Amino acid sequence: GVDILAPSRGKGHDLQTGTSFAAAHVSGILALMLERQPDLTIEAARRALIETAIDLGEPGQDASFGAGRTSAAAALRSVAK
Repeated sequence: GVDILAPSRGKGHDLQTGTSFAAAHVSGILALMLERQPDLTIEAARRALIETAIDLGEPGQDASFGAGRTSAAAALRSVAK
């Protein structure tokens, strides 16, 4: 994750970068996906996140950007009832 709004000491919030910050966002998206489709399997959830990610860098998955930037709206649409 890059430039993720996160709490910070003294200032209230700041932009942070790193997988630790991105993990919280992806966890939130997964929670929303499970709310829509409680029987969603791990494989289906992972596939939905990868297939709906916004590709960054070189086309396709790569070492720098993985599958790309998650898209909560697209991931939720993909598991809509």
